[in-house]
Amino acid sequence: MILIALGESILVIGMVFGGEDYAAERAAAFAVAFATSALLWRIYFHHAGLLLTEALSRAGMRGRLGGASERTHLLIVLSVLVTAVGYELVIDHPYGSPRPSWLLFVVGGPVLFLLARMRLEYEIFGPGLTSPGDRPGGSAAAHAGAAPLDVDGRADPW
Repeated sequence: MILIALGESILVIGMVFGGEDYAAERAAAFAVAFATSALLWRIYFHHAGLLLTEALSRAGMRGRLGGASERTHLLIVLSVLVTAVGYELVIDHPYGSPRPSWLLFVVGGPVLFLLARMRLEYEIFGPGLTSPGDRPGGSAAAHAGAAPLDVDGRADPW
């Protein structure tokens, strides 16, 4: 799902950029949007995204981890789609007067992505699972920031 959403965002970038006459401002907005999509891809697959399968096989409560991971991935997909709408707004109006509602898409999408990614990190390396190499601050930040994102309001036992 993540790859499809990221591919869709690249498709949106190309379609919006190719839809009108060339302008340097639009080309710059296109380049920033493309770089942002590449960074979202890299952030997702860095460490926890690659170890999800291993974590599922080690988890004591696989169903609970799988269900939580599913909800987190839906948030990640939603954030990528919201970000793609932001791309469209920025490429279409690179120097136009921004509207306050644009913040939801231009800033809110990437912020939601980062929060959901922190949640994924917490699910993979939370209590009972340890991160190989234990990066300073990585898992601690996930523990501190991701716990309030639990959908059902309960702390996860794994």
